[in-house]
Amino acid sequence: MTSKATRSGIWVLALGLLLTACKRHYRVGEYVLVEWEEGSPHLYPAYIIERVGESRYRVHFDGYDARYDEEVSVDAIKGTAEGPGVRPPPPARAPRPRRTQRGNPAAG
Repeated sequence: MTSKATRSGIWVLALGLLLTACKRHYRVGEYVLVEWEEGSPHLYPAYIIERVGESRYRVHFDGYDARYDEEVSVDAIKGTAEGPGVRPPPPARAPRPRRTQRGNPAAG
């Protein structure tokens, strides 16, 4: 008969293995949902454009300019997406074009 501590240890080990297995690897071209900032209520649909190391990916946010492309950890990817979704507002961190003369960004 096994002790209560041994059974408890086995459950902890099994749970750890299950959680590790849940952090799956994604393929280039896969359509995923990405959390822009930790704790953000918005998930952004994105395509994986490059695998960067064992647990990091470069993603292109669907419907946004390439300047929003970002390297994210596997923890920021919250799963795969099925088809185009509702696009959240643009992230606050994006640089804005500089306006100089009467709103003309080309004038310098």
